[in-house]
Amino acid sequence: PKVDLTSAEPDLRALRELGQLEVVRGLSRATGLSGPYAEEVLLRAGIPKDRACSSLTEEELERLSHAISGLLEQITRGKLEPRVVIDGGEWVDVVPVPFLRYSGLEQISFDSMNEAVDAYFTRMEEEEGLRKARQELEREIEKLKKVLKTQEEALSRFKKKSELFYAIGNAIYARLNELNFLLEYLRELREEKGSWELVERELEALRARGPPFSWVIGLDGKGPSLRLRLEGLDVEMDLRASAQENASRYYEEAKKARRKAEGALRALEKTRKKLEKLELEMAELEKAPSEAEVITGPEREAARPEETRARRAWYESFRWFRSSDGILVVAGKDAHTNELLVKRYAGKGDLLIHAEIPGAPFVLIKAGGREVPARTLEEAAQMAIAYSRAWKYGLGQATAICFKPEQAKKIGPHGEKMPKGAFYILGKKEYIRKVKPLIAIGIRRHEDKAELLVGPVGAVSSASEAYVIVGPGDESAGEVLKKALEILGRALGPFSVGRQELERAKALIPYGRGRLVGGPFGGGHDR
Repeated sequence: PKVDLTSAEPDLRALRELGQLEVVRGLSRATGLSGPYAEEVLLRAGIPKDRACSSLTEEELERLSHAISGLLEQITRGKLEPRVVIDGGEWVDVVPVPFLRYSGLEQISFDSMNEAVDAYFTRMEEEEGLRKARQELEREIEKLKKVLKTQEEALSRFKKKSELFYAIGNAIYARLNELNFLLEYLRELREEKGSWELVERELEALRARGPPFSWVIGLDGKGPSLRLRLEGLDVEMDLRASAQENASRYYEEAKKARRKAEGALRALEKTRKKLEKLELEMAELEKAPSEAEVITGPEREAARPEETRARRAWYESFRWFRSSDGILVVAGKDAHTNELLVKRYAGKGDLLIHAEIPGAPFVLIKAGGREVPARTLEEAAQMAIAYSRAWKYGLGQATAICFKPEQAKKIGPHGEKMPKGAFYILGKKEYIRKVKPLIAIGIRRHEDKAELLVGPVGAVSSASEAYVIVGPGDESAGEVLKKALEILGRALGPFSVGRQELERAKALIPYGRGRLVGGPFGGGHDR
């Protein structure tokens, strides 16, 4: 049966024809309402969703009809209150009006349904990117675990082999006289008998004489070699060599095995460190976005060239740039500088930006109470996202949050103390969506020297004569910078860049890797 929802009071009696089918499923089938909407109208009508369709009374059908028409009226003719619903940190739905079924969950309100839907699906794309990153990490972790297991087995094998050969060498040395006598006796017996096969036939009778003959297990004339049992160990000795030479051979084999064990241990430790690093990345990927994680990008950060003034400005200890609107923007580089930036330098009237993805720095806009233009917000957000794991995982876009310094707390929602460089963000946050993880490398010339500008695309483009755009990729920072300079050189003509300036620029390429994605473009700097 199909129910017409365009009428003022939909007739739902046909629902009862669906028999024992749960009413939530029957309602979806009969009306075309999606599952969440069917559940919502049943909740508004006070009808359990698992009731059988055939059990619905006339009064319940009437209540359900009122609930459907009321919800449709609210959506089509009433005032929309679009919102995204969040359950345990996960964005689970986007709805045009408040839903009873979501009344106990966190919700973010939007000015329009289009904006809410756009935000929701942007978030879904970001989460899909993170899901793929997690899957890739899981594959790498499993691969390394297998390598680690193989290396542990090899290490154990080499150690046991070394210990065994040392023990055999020691057992031989402890009986040098007896074993030399035995070896010489058997060699003379072979001269007398004419072959090792004939000597082997004499072994049973010889064993009856006691040690050292009773130590013999067998003899192989092809070697020729003698098999013995010494101190519970199976020992094979070369019949052509002395006892000392046999012991030395075992000691040499023991040393070889020990060297292999040492090599296996070094390889194992490298693998273990790689595994620990990947597992740490995985743990950070699993963190809730409301907790500000610390940046774990390139540790090496070259300083800007020393200037003639006596003292550097405070922000030169951080990553920083002037926005295209001339506002100072400063970013943390690690846990220590994140902590310092937020606690010491973020003041009243400033704004903080953080990417909703692990491995992002805090970015401070030193607004000092001024209204911050949208361009500066976007540039600061791009700084946060470019130096987050969005770059490392090659995500096409990500979302950043903007909040006031006083919202950054060191105590979490359950009373837990946040680790160094991390903060819990309390209260309402503004979202900056669909930010691409990109940076620009630009050139600004001063007479015969050139300064390299590295930072958000908008800021670099407004301050440079020409620039290229760099995105996530697999080329080394050195290779990216080399290509960028070649392209900019063709665009501007010859220029000179100091070695220290090159090192500084190279260190500013996120995670030490990337690729050119556009340029050259003309900048906004007056030549």
